[in-house]
Amino acid sequence: MAAKLAGGALLNFISMVLIRLMGLINIAIIARLLTPDDFGLMALALIAVGFVEALINRQFENALIRQQDVTADHFNTAFCLAILVGLFGMFMVIASAGYLAQFFGNAELQAVLYGLSPVPLLMGLRNPYFVNFEKNLNFRPRLKLHVRARLVMTFTSVITAYILQSYWALVISLLTLHATFVVLTWHLAEGRPALRMPRWKAFFRFGGWLTLAGLAIFFQKRLPTAILGKLATTYEAGRFHVANEISTTMTQQLLSPIGEALFPGLMSVSKSPERLRRAYLKGQQSLLGIALPVGTGVAIAAPEVVRVLLGAQWEAAVPIIAILTPVSALSTLTLGVNAIKMIDGDTRTLFLRNLFILVLTIPLSLGGYLAFGITGLVLGQALGQLINLALTLQIAARATQSKLHDPLRVSWRSFVATPVMAATLLGIDALGGFAPFEMSLLQAASLLLGKALLGAVIAGGVQMFLWRLAGRPDGFEQQVLALVSRLITRVKPRKNHLDPSEAPH
Repeated sequence: MAAKLAGGALLNFISMVLIRLMGLINIAIIARLLTPDDFGLMALALIAVGFVEALINRQFENALIRQQDVTADHFNTAFCLAILVGLFGMFMVIASAGYLAQFFGNAELQAVLYGLSPVPLLMGLRNPYFVNFEKNLNFRPRLKLHVRARLVMTFTSVITAYILQSYWALVISLLTLHATFVVLTWHLAEGRPALRMPRWKAFFRFGGWLTLAGLAIFFQKRLPTAILGKLATTYEAGRFHVANEISTTMTQQLLSPIGEALFPGLMSVSKSPERLRRAYLKGQQSLLGIALPVGTGVAIAAPEVVRVLLGAQWEAAVPIIAILTPVSALSTLTLGVNAIKMIDGDTRTLFLRNLFILVLTIPLSLGGYLAFGITGLVLGQALGQLINLALTLQIAARATQSKLHDPLRVSWRSFVATPVMAATLLGIDALGGFAPFEMSLLQAASLLLGKALLGAVIAGGVQMFLWRLAGRPDGFEQQVLALVSRLITRVKPRKNHLDPSEAPH
C-alpha cells in the first residue's frame, strides 16, 4: 500500500507540474498587462474572501475521507453544511466590504469585495460525492478537474486582462475558476446529494477544530499582506503577494497532489501502526526529494525567474522569492503531519499548533517590518514557518511512535544532493556575472532553462548515485524509477502483432 501511495502521488506530481506551469504562464502574461497595485488590491480583497474559504476548504471533504462507513446521509449533510457556510460567508464578505475599504484606506476595495462575494457560495455548491474518487485512491478525476478548470481560468484571465487592463480581470478569472469547479464536480461525480443533514453532529465533532486550525493558518499567511496594506501601499502588498504566490506555487502547491494523496492513503493503513509509520516516512521522503532541490533552485535563480515570469517592473520581488522559497520547500513536510493528525481525529492539536504559530508570527512580522521594512517582515514570516515545522515534526513523532528527525534521516540523500547542486549553480553565477534584468527576455529564458536542466541533472544524478551506494534501499528513488518506467511503457509505441499468415512455420 505504501508503494501504491508513493507511486500514485508521484504520478500525480508529474500531472500537477503541467497545471502549475499553466498557472505560471498565466502570471507571466497578466503581470505584464496589470500593475503591482492591481495585484495588491486583489491581495487585500483576498483577506476577506480567503477567511471564508478557510471555513470551507476541504473541511467537509476530509471528514468524509476519514469516515470509514460513509452513507448517503453523510454526503447530504456535507452538502447542506457547505452551502450554509457558503451563504454565511458570502453575506459576511458583503457586510465587511465597506469597513475593510475604510480600514485600508482604499475605496476601490469595496467594489472588488462585492464582486468576489459569490466565491464562498460557489465553493459550497461543489458535489461532495467527488470525494469518493480520493477515498478509493483514484486521483485521476481530481487531476482532470484541476487541469480543465485551470485552462478555463487561464484563458479567461488573459482575455479579460488584455481587454480591461484592470484588476477586474483578476476578479472575473477567480469567479470563473470556482464556477468551473462546481460544473465539473457535478459532471464527473456519480452521486447526487439531497438537501438533508441528519449527521451534522458528526461533522462538527471532527470539522470544528479543523476549521479553527484552517482559520489560524490563514491569518498567519495573510498577515504580511494586511500589514503592508495598512502601513505601506498596495504596491508593496502586491509585490509581496505575487512573490509569495510564486514561492508557494513552486513548492507547496506543486506538491499538493502528494499531500492530498497522503490522507486517504495513510487512512487505508491506519489500523497497522508500523505500516502507518512506514507509509508516513515514505511520503515525507517523496516530499523532500522534490521540494528541496526545486525550492533551492528557484531561490538561486530568483532573478531569472522574476525577469522571465514577471518582467523588469517586478525586480523588487527577487529577495522575497529568494528568502521564502527554501523555507516553503521545507514546510511541505507539514502536509504529511496534518494527514496523520486527521487520521487519529486529534484535530484540536492542529488548531493549538496553528494558534501558537499565529500568536508568535504577529510580533515577528510586525516587528521585522517596523525595524527593517519589507525584508524584516519576510524574515519574520520565514522564522515563523521554521518554528512551525519543528513543532509539527514533534507532533508527528509522537503520533507515529518515531523520532523527530526520522523524516530528515530517511531523506539524507536529498540533503546531500541539494547542496551539491546549489554550490554548482552559485559557482556558475559567480563566474558568469549574469545580469538577467539587463538581458533580453529570450536570453534570460535561455539562462533560466539552462540552470533548471543543469540543476535537475546534478541533483538527480547525485541522489541516484548515493542511492546505489547505499544498496538501493526501498525509497523515493525506487518510486521515481518505477514511475519513469511506467511512463516510458505508455509512451513507447506498441509493436504490432504478427499477422497469423506471416507467422513462421
